[in-house]
Amino acid sequence: MRRVLLVDDDELVRKVYQEGLTRTGYQVTAVEDGLKAIHELRVHGFDAVVLDLMMPRLTGVDVLRYIRGDAKGRAVPVLVLSNLYMDELSRQALELGAHKVLWKFRCSPSALAQDLQGLLDTRASGSEATAGSAGADGEAAPVPAWPEFQESAADFQNDARHELLSASARHMRELRGLLILLKADESGVEHKFRLESFYRKVHYLTATAGLAECHDLARMAAALEALLFGLIDKPTLLNKSVYATLDQAMDMFEALFASAHKPPIGDGAPLRVLMVDDDPLADKVVVFALRLAGCEARSTTNPFTALDFLKRNKYDLVLLDIEMPGMTGFELRRQVWDLPGYERVPVIYLTSHQEYAVHADPIRERGDDLISKPVAPLELAVKVVMHLLRRSRLE
Repeated sequence: MRRVLLVDDDELVRKVYQEGLTRTGYQVTAVEDGLKAIHELRVHGFDAVVLDLMMPRLTGVDVLRYIRGDAKGRAVPVLVLSNLYMDELSRQALELGAHKVLWKFRCSPSALAQDLQGLLDTRASGSEATAGSAGADGEAAPVPAWPEFQESAADFQNDARHELLSASARHMRELRGLLILLKADESGVEHKFRLESFYRKVHYLTATAGLAECHDLARMAAALEALLFGLIDKPTLLNKSVYATLDQAMDMFEALFASAHKPPIGDGAPLRVLMVDDDPLADKVVVFALRLAGCEARSTTNPFTALDFLKRNKYDLVLLDIEMPGMTGFELRRQVWDLPGYERVPVIYLTSHQEYAVHADPIRERGDDLISKPVAPLELAVKVVMHLLRRSRLE
């Protein structure tokens, strides 16, 4: 029987994936952190490792680095569970020799089992021996009973969806309560602990929504999870702009829970975004964040060129620097309002951290949004995902 090490810091994810893999013929050892994973790898041989990348203290990349540095682990297949918005972690994992990256917010037990089976079967057919690839009696691992497993998995997903949505009020109370506690202790000794608690709740929501196939909820949670994960190491980046984004995210979760039973109303096309900023460096950071959020992004440093783009093309979202030579962001916004088809297209303004408080309330009262510079890519990704989901489900 093939032996698999499953590493994930979320108890529900461990339980569900362990049960799913066990029922398809694997012997699964499940541990909750990187230190325990390294201990298991030192003591036992495994045919494959399923590894969550986003774990506090010792990340999945750290564990993978250990696996590839050990003579016994260099050839062991590794599947990593990652967050769509943690591009750097996923890149590092692939460079270290991970065989495949699975987006956690889309991954189900049946999909994981099928990917794992395909990886191990390909390895076996290539005559690459691995310790433990046969059971103690020398027999090959059994072939999973896919039809029965998939039927059972569908029942599980229906039950998981019902359980998640029926508990939506409790989830929202917990999320909002954790955010209130975080705001109340911005400089206190418990601030990092409260930030980690908030992250873990969002991390849990990403996993449970993904398992329940509530894809919009999972995508929103994944974007926010990535932002919070980055803030754990750099809590000083929590500023007024980020706190406002966290408040908006809570409102979006509320709306997504309320509309979860409704089918999406958008056409599924990527959000088309125009970025206008006279700072070329800021432009590159923002375009990276937009592409991370799955958008089609175009940029220019010239507001007059931007106006020409807007006249000749249809964009779903516009990002405007407030201070630009020749035409301010506010002046360009007034001209955008007069263009056919742009009456309801949202604008996110970019402004310096010092000017954020001056502009925030008037801009939001007009229905637009604001983010402070220097732009944190993951904060912008959260904002853009919210606009994308609002268009596809809520408008």
